[in-house]
Amino acid sequence: MKKRYVGLVKPRTNVTDTPGMCLRYVQKVFGAPAQHRSAWHAWKAQKHRHGPDEPLPNVPVVLWFAHWGNYDDGLGPYDDGEGGNNWGHTTALVPGDAIYSSPADPRAGASYDRYQSYQQVERAFNARYVGWSEDLNGLRIAKPATAPAGQKEEEDDMPKNQAAWTRNGKKQINRVFNTGSGFDHEWESSDGAYNTNILRTFDANGTLNSELTLSQYAALTEDLAAVRAQRA
Repeated sequence: MKKRYVGLVKPRTNVTDTPGMCLRYVQKVFGAPAQHRSAWHAWKAQKHRHGPDEPLPNVPVVLWFAHWGNYDDGLGPYDDGEGGNNWGHTTALVPGDAIYSSPADPRAGASYDRYQSYQQVERAFNARYVGWSEDLNGLRIAKPATAPAGQKEEEDDMPKNQAAWTRNGKKQINRVFNTGSGFDHEWESSDGAYNTNILRTFDANGTLNSELTLSQYAALTEDLAAVRAQRA
């Protein structure tokens, strides 16, 4: 059973902002205060976070992404808290409508973009989806619905994310996945190389420790799809 949530804040989907100001934009959408230098700092500070393998709720919430780059915000050297330059990215999910974001095109003026999936956001911003939150800078946007009297809320005993890889010609195909939720994220790299930041982002123990044959890899793809279909 998918956990139910109730929305606490009505998003303002007509607000705009300029490219590179994703956190400020989402703060406007939900009317949240400004507290953090970057979207990544903000993601790490939220109190009600959910990982990428947890189903999205049917009420508005904040989506978070990892995004590495070199930017100058006028505040001096930047550290993402892990010795890197992950500035992150954030968007507002409005179920039944769209995922609202500050514009991806650096030439755009004050406006906003609309997407239909977090995968579209990943491609537009060269980002990696890391999860969602019920809150934003102290403002509670959503919360779990209270179960009727005498009925316990279902708690999933969810296994941790795993990592594996396979070879297809000269390409190495990597994936982070979860056999409990069906979460599945793939990316390609040169043979013998991978990005530990991606594994760390998805809490997959920072290592690709399982090599699969192409047939095993294909079977895993089918198994994960079946899990997602069952949980839908």
